[in-house]
Amino acid sequence: SEHSQRREANVPVEVNYYAYTTKYGQISHHLAIRGIQISKFAYSFFVVEGSRRLSDTKG
Repeated sequence: SEHSQRREANVPVEVNYYAYTTKYGQISHHLAIRGIQISKFAYSFFVVEGSRRLSDTKG
């Protein structure tokens, strides 16, 4: 039988930034059109704006 071997290497990883182009006002507007108010959500959330890394978001 074949045995799997574990190999480790130090490899630089590039951090990608993603531009979030949707603005808080736009999301509020789209939700309001559907009768949804942000203040009525059972759970709080935030709208990410600007350039961020995925790891910058709260999980």
